[in-house]
Amino acid sequence: MFEPGCLLVADPTRAHPHDENAVILITESDQKKTAGIRLNLPDDRPFENIVRPEYIDSFPDKNVFLGGQVNPGALVMFHSNEWFSRNTMPLNEKWSISSDEFMLEKIAMGNAPSYFKMCLGFTVVSTLQVTQTIISKTPSWMILEDPSELVLTCDHLKMYDFAIAELSSRKMSCYL
Repeated sequence: MFEPGCLLVADPTRAHPHDENAVILITESDQKKTAGIRLNLPDDRPFENIVRPEYIDSFPDKNVFLGGQVNPGALVMFHSNEWFSRNTMPLNEKWSISSDEFMLEKIAMGNAPSYFKMCLGFTVVSTLQVTQTIISKTPSWMILEDPSELVLTCDHLKMYDFAIAELSSRKMSCYL
């Protein structure tokens, strides 16, 4: 099982083409399944087609990301955990996710977390399958435990590179 708040990062040379450059935030994990949201795959649809008109002006950054193929209509907000809504689930001491209509109303009224990112849908995979790919001699996924704030909040175009750099740095520090 994986801790909520960790990242699954696609291996740069062995990942399936569909998962290339993927950075997935783990939101929950048990013996059977691991769920998360992909943080760095932008949705190319116009923002107006995703969010109701009364909320459009509340979002200066009009990016929404494709969190995964499971329940693709569910809008999930990854955010700093000093803020909460009716349906907020803390991931760890720094980060939470929320998913309800009230979160949009709060943001529209100017009550927003210090950092947030909107995603549509979830990624759900077999915990056993992911574990096997991480511990195999040729892993297609890597796990980044307790990722830095920089990795989680950077521009989506840099997120994968920052995650790989952080993984590499931590691996190298084991040998020093």
